[in-house]
Amino acid sequence: MNDLTATLAAIKKSIARSAYQSEADVRQMAQQILAALGWDVFNPEQVINEYPVQLGSKTRRIDIALCTANRQPRGIIELKRPDRDLGPPGESQADRQLFRYLFDAGAPVALLTNGVTWRFYSTYSSGTYAERLVEALSLATSTPVAAARTFERYLSFENTQSGKAADHVRDDLARRRVREALRNAIPEAWRSLVSGEVDERLIELLSSAVVHIHADRPEKRDLADFLRQLEPRKNRRSPKTTRQPPPKRRTIVPTDSKVLRYRLLGDELTAKTAKEAWIKIFEVLAKRESDFLARAAPRLKGRKNRTLGRSRQEISATESVNKSAVQLRDGWWLNVHWGNPAKIKQLQILCDVAGIAFGDPEGLEIKLPNA
Repeated sequence: MNDLTATLAAIKKSIARSAYQSEADVRQMAQQILAALGWDVFNPEQVINEYPVQLGSKTRRIDIALCTANRQPRGIIELKRPDRDLGPPGESQADRQLFRYLFDAGAPVALLTNGVTWRFYSTYSSGTYAERLVEALSLATSTPVAAARTFERYLSFENTQSGKAADHVRDDLARRRVREALRNAIPEAWRSLVSGEVDERLIELLSSAVVHIHADRPEKRDLADFLRQLEPRKNRRSPKTTRQPPPKRRTIVPTDSKVLRYRLLGDELTAKTAKEAWIKIFEVLAKRESDFLARAAPRLKGRKNRTLGRSRQEISATESVNKSAVQLRDGWWLNVHWGNPAKIKQLQILCDVAGIAFGDPEGLEIKLPNA
Protein backbone atom coordinates (compact mmCIF):
# COMPACT_ATOMS: atom_id res chain seq x y z
CA MET A 1 0.00 0.00 0.00
CA ASN A 2 2.88 2.36 0.80
CA ASP A 3 4.46 1.73 -2.63
CA LEU A 4 1.11 2.39 -4.31
CA THR A 5 0.57 5.62 -2.36
CA ALA A 6 4.06 6.83 -3.25
CA THR A 7 3.48 5.96 -6.92
CA LEU A 8 0.19 7.88 -6.98
CA ALA A 9 1.79 10.85 -5.23
CA ALA A 10 4.49 11.00 -7.92
CA ILE A 11 1.86 10.68 -10.65
CA LYS A 12 -0.16 13.52 -9.12
CA LYS A 13 2.90 15.79 -9.29
CA SER A 14 3.51 14.78 -12.91
CA ILE A 15 -0.13 15.58 -13.79
CA ALA A 16 0.30 19.04 -12.23
CA ARG A 17 3.31 19.60 -14.51
CA SER A 18 1.33 18.37 -17.57
CA ALA A 19 3.94 15.67 -18.03
CA TYR A 20 1.49 13.25 -19.64
CA GLN A 21 0.84 14.24 -23.25
CA SER A 22 -0.14 11.13 -25.18
CA GLU A 23 -2.00 7.85 -24.89
CA ALA A 24 1.39 6.14 -24.67
CA ASP A 25 2.13 8.25 -21.58
CA VAL A 26 -1.18 7.17 -20.05
CA ARG A 27 -0.30 3.53 -20.76
CA GLN A 28 3.02 4.00 -18.97
CA MET A 29 1.15 5.51 -16.00
CA ALA A 30 -1.25 2.56 -15.93
CA GLN A 31 1.67 0.11 -15.96
CA GLN A 32 3.21 1.90 -12.96
CA ILE A 33 -0.04 1.69 -11.01
CA LEU A 34 -0.57 -1.96 -11.92
CA ALA A 35 2.95 -2.89 -10.84
CA ALA A 36 2.34 -1.20 -7.47
CA LEU A 37 -0.93 -3.17 -7.21
CA GLY A 38 0.97 -6.46 -7.43
CA TRP A 39 0.56 -7.24 -11.14
CA ASP A 40 3.52 -8.62 -13.07
CA VAL A 41 3.39 -6.14 -15.93
CA PHE A 42 6.09 -8.07 -17.78
CA ASN A 43 4.12 -11.31 -17.72
CA PRO A 44 2.15 -11.53 -20.99
CA GLU A 45 -0.27 -13.99 -19.40
CA GLN A 46 -1.19 -11.54 -16.64
CA VAL A 47 -1.16 -8.09 -18.24
CA ILE A 48 -2.05 -8.32 -21.91
CA ASN A 49 -1.75 -5.28 -24.15
CA GLU A 50 -4.08 -5.00 -27.17
CA TYR A 51 -6.21 -7.96 -26.07
CA PRO A 52 -8.35 -9.13 -29.04
CA VAL A 53 -12.14 -9.46 -28.77
CA GLN A 54 -14.52 -10.47 -31.52
CA LEU A 55 -17.38 -8.04 -32.19
CA GLY A 56 -19.52 -9.67 -34.83
CA SER A 57 -17.25 -10.29 -37.78
CA LYS A 58 -14.68 -7.73 -36.66
CA THR A 59 -11.78 -8.04 -34.24
CA ARG A 60 -11.31 -5.15 -31.83
CA ARG A 61 -8.53 -4.72 -29.30
CA ILE A 62 -8.77 -3.77 -25.63
CA ASP A 63 -5.88 -1.56 -24.52
CA ILE A 64 -5.10 -3.57 -21.38
CA ALA A 65 -6.62 -6.83 -20.16
CA LEU A 66 -5.84 -8.07 -16.66
CA CYS A 67 -5.97 -11.85 -16.64
CA THR A 68 -5.75 -14.66 -14.14
CA ALA A 69 -5.86 -18.31 -15.23
CA ASN A 70 -6.07 -19.27 -18.91
CA ARG A 71 -5.70 -15.65 -20.07
CA GLN A 72 -9.30 -15.00 -19.03
CA PRO A 73 -9.79 -11.24 -18.44
CA ARG A 74 -10.91 -10.27 -14.94
CA GLY A 75 -10.53 -6.56 -15.59
CA ILE A 76 -10.05 -4.37 -18.64
CA ILE A 77 -8.72 -0.85 -19.06
CA GLU A 78 -9.49 1.43 -21.99
CA LEU A 79 -7.00 4.28 -22.41
CA LYS A 80 -7.55 7.72 -23.90
CA ARG A 81 -5.28 10.72 -24.44
CA PRO A 82 -4.90 13.10 -21.46
CA ASP A 83 -6.54 15.90 -23.46
CA ARG A 84 -9.55 13.71 -24.29
CA ASP A 85 -12.68 14.91 -22.47
CA LEU A 86 -14.47 11.76 -21.33
CA GLY A 87 -17.78 13.61 -21.10
CA PRO A 88 -20.60 12.75 -18.67
CA PRO A 89 -20.32 9.21 -17.28
CA GLY A 90 -22.15 6.69 -19.42
CA GLU A 91 -22.91 9.10 -22.25
CA SER A 92 -19.66 9.39 -24.18
CA GLN A 93 -18.53 7.45 -27.21
CA ALA A 94 -15.63 6.19 -25.10
CA ASP A 95 -18.06 4.67 -22.59
CA ARG A 96 -20.06 2.99 -25.34
CA GLN A 97 -16.87 1.62 -26.87
CA LEU A 98 -15.77 0.27 -23.48
CA PHE A 99 -19.05 -1.55 -22.89
CA ARG A 100 -19.09 -3.07 -26.38
CA TYR A 101 -15.74 -4.66 -25.53
CA LEU A 102 -16.78 -5.72 -22.06
CA PHE A 103 -19.49 -8.18 -22.84
CA ASP A 104 -17.30 -10.07 -25.27
CA ALA A 105 -14.32 -10.03 -22.95
CA GLY A 106 -16.41 -11.26 -20.01
CA ALA A 107 -14.54 -9.19 -17.40
CA PRO A 108 -16.49 -8.14 -14.27
CA VAL A 109 -14.53 -4.89 -13.75
CA ALA A 110 -13.83 -2.21 -16.33
CA LEU A 111 -11.95 1.06 -16.26
CA LEU A 112 -11.96 4.01 -18.61
CA THR A 113 -9.24 6.62 -18.16
CA ASN A 114 -7.50 9.55 -19.75
CA GLY A 115 -4.84 9.40 -17.03
CA VAL A 116 -6.43 12.08 -14.88
CA THR A 117 -9.97 10.70 -14.54
CA TRP A 118 -10.43 7.00 -13.80
CA ARG A 119 -13.93 5.54 -14.06
CA PHE A 120 -14.65 2.16 -12.47
CA TYR A 121 -17.63 0.22 -13.85
CA SER A 122 -19.42 -2.96 -12.84
CA THR A 123 -20.21 -5.05 -15.90
CA TYR A 124 -22.23 -7.78 -14.20
CA SER A 125 -24.93 -5.32 -13.11
CA SER A 126 -27.97 -4.25 -15.11
CA GLY A 127 -28.87 -0.69 -16.08
CA THR A 128 -27.56 2.02 -18.34
CA TYR A 129 -23.86 2.76 -18.66
CA ALA A 130 -24.18 5.65 -16.19
CA GLU A 131 -26.05 3.43 -13.71
CA ARG A 132 -23.17 0.94 -13.71
CA LEU A 133 -20.58 3.53 -12.69
CA VAL A 134 -19.15 2.52 -9.30
CA GLU A 135 -16.71 5.37 -8.80
CA ALA A 136 -15.09 8.22 -10.70
CA LEU A 137 -11.64 9.08 -9.37
CA SER A 138 -9.53 12.12 -10.23
CA LEU A 139 -5.81 11.66 -9.67
CA ALA A 140 -5.38 15.44 -9.96
CA THR A 141 -7.59 16.24 -6.94
CA SER A 142 -7.81 13.08 -4.83
CA THR A 143 -5.25 12.48 -2.10
CA PRO A 144 -2.81 9.68 -2.92
CA VAL A 145 -4.02 7.75 0.14
CA ALA A 146 -7.69 7.90 -0.91
CA ALA A 147 -6.81 7.01 -4.52
CA ALA A 148 -4.70 4.07 -3.31
CA ARG A 149 -7.65 2.69 -1.32
CA THR A 150 -9.85 2.78 -4.42
CA PHE A 151 -7.29 1.10 -6.70
CA GLU A 152 -6.47 -1.51 -4.06
CA ARG A 153 -10.15 -2.36 -3.53
CA TYR A 154 -11.08 -2.77 -7.19
CA LEU A 155 -7.87 -3.58 -9.04
CA SER A 156 -5.19 -5.17 -6.87
CA PHE A 157 -3.82 -8.48 -8.10
CA GLU A 158 -4.71 -10.18 -4.82
CA ASN A 159 -8.35 -9.00 -4.83
CA THR A 160 -8.72 -9.76 -8.52
CA GLN A 161 -7.32 -13.29 -8.13
CA SER A 162 -9.58 -14.07 -5.17
CA GLY A 163 -12.71 -12.61 -6.77
CA LYS A 164 -13.01 -9.96 -4.05
CA ALA A 165 -12.57 -7.13 -6.58
CA ALA A 166 -15.66 -8.25 -8.51
CA ASP A 167 -17.58 -8.57 -5.22
CA HIS A 168 -16.49 -5.09 -4.10
CA VAL A 169 -17.54 -3.53 -7.39
CA ARG A 170 -20.95 -5.20 -7.31
CA ASP A 171 -21.63 -4.46 -3.63
CA ASP A 172 -20.42 -0.85 -3.79
CA LEU A 173 -22.60 -0.21 -6.82
CA ALA A 174 -25.62 -1.60 -4.98
CA ARG A 175 -24.91 0.71 -2.02
CA ARG A 176 -24.46 3.66 -4.36
CA ARG A 177 -27.83 2.99 -5.96
CA VAL A 178 -29.57 2.73 -2.59
CA ARG A 179 -27.99 5.99 -1.46
CA GLU A 180 -29.07 7.72 -4.67
CA ALA A 181 -32.63 6.44 -4.30
CA LEU A 182 -32.77 7.69 -0.70
CA ARG A 183 -31.30 11.06 -1.69
CA ASN A 184 -33.93 11.44 -4.40
CA ALA A 185 -36.65 10.69 -1.85
CA ILE A 186 -35.66 13.57 0.45
CA PRO A 187 -37.56 16.36 -1.42
CA GLU A 188 -40.75 14.28 -1.49
CA ALA A 189 -40.41 13.50 2.21
CA TRP A 190 -39.95 17.20 2.96
CA ARG A 191 -43.02 18.12 0.94
CA SER A 192 -45.07 15.59 2.88
CA LEU A 193 -44.01 17.28 6.14
CA VAL A 194 -44.86 20.85 5.13
CA SER A 195 -47.96 20.36 2.97
CA GLY A 196 -51.48 20.10 4.44
CA GLU A 197 -51.32 19.71 8.20
CA VAL A 198 -47.78 20.69 9.14
CA ASP A 199 -46.01 18.22 11.42
CA GLU A 200 -46.11 19.48 15.03
CA ARG A 201 -42.49 18.48 15.55
CA LEU A 202 -41.36 20.87 12.84
CA ILE A 203 -43.40 23.67 14.38
CA GLU A 204 -41.85 23.00 17.79
CA LEU A 205 -38.30 22.93 16.39
CA LEU A 206 -38.80 26.19 14.54
CA SER A 207 -40.48 27.78 17.55
CA SER A 208 -37.54 26.86 19.79
CA ALA A 209 -35.10 28.35 17.28
CA VAL A 210 -37.07 31.64 17.30
CA VAL A 211 -36.96 31.68 21.11
CA HIS A 212 -33.15 31.54 20.99
CA ILE A 213 -33.18 34.64 18.80
CA HIS A 214 -36.06 36.67 20.24
CA ALA A 215 -36.85 35.12 23.64
CA ASP A 216 -40.58 34.87 22.81
CA ARG A 217 -42.51 32.20 20.91
CA PRO A 218 -44.40 33.12 17.72
CA GLU A 219 -47.94 31.86 17.15
CA LYS A 220 -48.25 28.34 15.80
CA ARG A 221 -50.30 29.43 12.81
CA ASP A 222 -47.56 31.85 11.75
CA LEU A 223 -45.00 29.05 12.01
CA ALA A 224 -47.23 26.68 10.05
CA ASP A 225 -47.83 29.30 7.34
CA PHE A 226 -44.08 29.85 6.99
CA LEU A 227 -43.33 26.13 6.69
CA ARG A 228 -46.19 25.64 4.24
CA GLN A 229 -44.89 28.33 1.92
CA LEU A 230 -41.64 26.43 1.55
CA GLU A 231 -43.44 23.59 -0.22
CA PRO A 232 -43.90 25.29 -3.62
CA ARG A 233 -40.20 26.16 -3.68
CA LYS A 234 -39.33 22.53 -3.18
CA ASN A 235 -41.68 21.64 -5.99
CA ARG A 236 -39.91 23.90 -8.43
CA ARG A 237 -37.51 21.95 -10.51
CA SER A 238 -34.38 23.45 -11.84
CA PRO A 239 -34.47 23.82 -15.61
CA LYS A 240 -33.40 20.67 -17.31
CA THR A 241 -30.66 20.89 -19.84
CA THR A 242 -31.68 19.32 -23.07
CA ARG A 243 -29.50 16.35 -23.83
CA GLN A 244 -28.52 16.41 -27.45
CA PRO A 245 -28.60 12.94 -28.99
CA PRO A 246 -25.46 11.86 -30.80
CA PRO A 247 -25.58 12.43 -34.53
CA LYS A 248 -27.02 9.45 -36.32
CA ARG A 249 -24.85 7.75 -38.86
CA ARG A 250 -26.68 7.19 -42.08
CA THR A 251 -25.39 3.77 -42.88
CA ILE A 252 -28.69 1.95 -43.23
CA VAL A 253 -29.97 1.45 -46.74
CA PRO A 254 -33.64 2.60 -46.80
CA THR A 255 -36.04 -0.29 -46.36
CA ASP A 256 -37.91 -1.37 -49.45
CA SER A 257 -40.76 -3.83 -49.79
CA LYS A 258 -38.44 -6.76 -50.41
CA VAL A 259 -35.61 -6.50 -47.90
CA LEU A 260 -34.94 -4.90 -44.53
CA ARG A 261 -31.31 -4.05 -43.85
CA TYR A 262 -29.97 -3.38 -40.36
CA ARG A 263 -26.69 -3.45 -38.44
CA LEU A 264 -26.06 -5.40 -35.24
CA LEU A 265 -22.71 -5.39 -33.43
CA GLY A 266 -21.00 -4.08 -36.57
CA ASP A 267 -22.46 -6.67 -38.93
CA GLU A 268 -24.91 -5.77 -41.70
CA LEU A 269 -27.83 -8.18 -41.70
CA THR A 270 -30.94 -8.54 -43.83
CA ALA A 271 -34.43 -9.80 -43.17
CA LYS A 272 -37.54 -10.25 -45.27
CA THR A 273 -39.79 -8.87 -42.53
CA ALA A 274 -39.61 -6.84 -39.33
CA LYS A 275 -40.66 -9.99 -37.47
CA GLU A 276 -37.69 -11.92 -38.83
CA ALA A 277 -35.28 -9.14 -37.79
CA TRP A 278 -36.95 -8.91 -34.36
CA ILE A 279 -36.37 -12.61 -33.68
CA LYS A 280 -32.79 -12.55 -35.00
CA ILE A 281 -31.79 -9.64 -32.75
CA PHE A 282 -33.02 -11.47 -29.64
CA GLU A 283 -31.25 -14.66 -30.72
CA VAL A 284 -27.90 -12.93 -31.29
CA LEU A 285 -27.94 -10.98 -28.02
CA ALA A 286 -29.11 -14.01 -26.03
CA LYS A 287 -26.20 -16.03 -27.40
CA ARG A 288 -23.68 -13.50 -26.04
CA GLU A 289 -24.74 -13.81 -22.38
CA SER A 290 -26.36 -16.82 -20.75
CA ASP A 291 -28.48 -14.69 -18.38
CA PHE A 292 -29.36 -11.99 -20.90
CA LEU A 293 -33.00 -12.98 -21.46
CA ALA A 294 -33.58 -13.32 -17.72
CA ARG A 295 -32.26 -9.78 -17.19
CA ALA A 296 -34.21 -8.34 -20.10
CA ALA A 297 -37.58 -9.96 -19.35
CA PRO A 298 -38.64 -7.72 -16.40
CA ARG A 299 -38.07 -4.56 -18.44
CA LEU A 300 -39.80 -5.64 -21.65
CA LYS A 301 -43.53 -5.48 -21.16
CA GLY A 302 -46.63 -3.46 -21.97
CA ARG A 303 -49.81 -2.86 -20.01
CA LYS A 304 -51.18 -6.34 -20.71
CA ASN A 305 -48.56 -8.30 -22.62
CA ARG A 306 -44.94 -9.24 -22.05
CA THR A 307 -42.19 -9.55 -24.62
CA LEU A 308 -40.45 -12.50 -22.96
CA GLY A 309 -41.89 -15.31 -20.90
CA ARG A 310 -41.14 -18.80 -19.69
CA SER A 311 -44.33 -19.99 -21.37
CA ARG A 312 -46.74 -18.76 -24.04
CA GLN A 313 -49.33 -18.02 -21.37
CA GLU A 314 -46.87 -15.86 -19.42
CA ILE A 315 -46.54 -13.60 -22.47
CA SER A 316 -50.25 -12.90 -22.81
CA ALA A 317 -53.67 -14.15 -21.79
CA THR A 318 -54.86 -13.40 -25.32
CA GLU A 319 -54.73 -16.59 -27.36
CA SER A 320 -53.93 -14.90 -30.68
CA VAL A 321 -50.87 -13.28 -29.07
CA ASN A 322 -49.43 -16.25 -27.18
CA LYS A 323 -50.18 -18.65 -30.02
CA SER A 324 -47.87 -16.71 -32.35
CA ALA A 325 -44.99 -16.61 -29.83
CA VAL A 326 -41.62 -17.98 -30.97
CA GLN A 327 -39.41 -20.14 -28.77
CA LEU A 328 -35.87 -18.93 -28.08
CA ARG A 329 -33.04 -20.64 -26.19
CA ASP A 330 -33.23 -22.00 -22.62
CA GLY A 331 -37.02 -22.30 -22.64
CA TRP A 332 -37.83 -18.61 -23.27
CA TRP A 333 -40.69 -17.50 -25.52
CA LEU A 334 -40.72 -14.29 -27.56
CA ASN A 335 -43.80 -12.18 -28.31
CA VAL A 336 -43.81 -11.28 -32.03
CA HIS A 337 -47.23 -9.59 -31.93
CA TRP A 338 -45.97 -6.03 -31.25
CA GLY A 339 -46.47 -3.38 -33.93
CA ASN A 340 -43.33 -1.79 -35.38
CA PRO A 341 -43.46 1.42 -33.25
CA ALA A 342 -43.68 -0.76 -30.11
CA LYS A 343 -40.87 -2.98 -31.42
CA ILE A 344 -38.58 0.04 -31.72
CA LYS A 345 -39.29 1.10 -28.13
CA GLN A 346 -38.65 -2.43 -26.91
CA LEU A 347 -35.41 -2.65 -28.90
CA GLN A 348 -34.16 0.56 -27.30
CA ILE A 349 -34.69 -1.00 -23.87
CA LEU A 350 -33.10 -4.24 -25.07
CA CYS A 351 -29.96 -2.36 -26.15
CA ASP A 352 -29.79 -0.72 -22.74
CA VAL A 353 -29.87 -4.13 -21.06
CA ALA A 354 -27.24 -5.43 -23.49
CA GLY A 355 -24.97 -2.44 -22.90
CA ILE A 356 -24.91 -1.43 -26.55
CA ALA A 357 -26.02 1.79 -28.21
CA PHE A 358 -29.26 1.96 -30.17
CA GLY A 359 -28.73 3.90 -33.40
CA ASP A 360 -25.02 3.01 -33.52
CA PRO A 361 -23.86 0.56 -36.24
CA GLU A 362 -21.56 -1.05 -33.66
CA GLY A 363 -24.61 -1.59 -31.43
CA LEU A 364 -27.98 -1.80 -33.15
CA GLU A 365 -29.07 0.39 -36.04
CA ILE A 366 -32.43 -0.45 -37.57
CA LYS A 367 -35.41 1.29 -39.17
CA LEU A 368 -38.75 -0.47 -39.33
CA PRO A 369 -41.60 0.50 -41.67
CA ASN A 370 -44.17 2.85 -40.12
CA ALA A 371 -42.19 3.12 -36.89
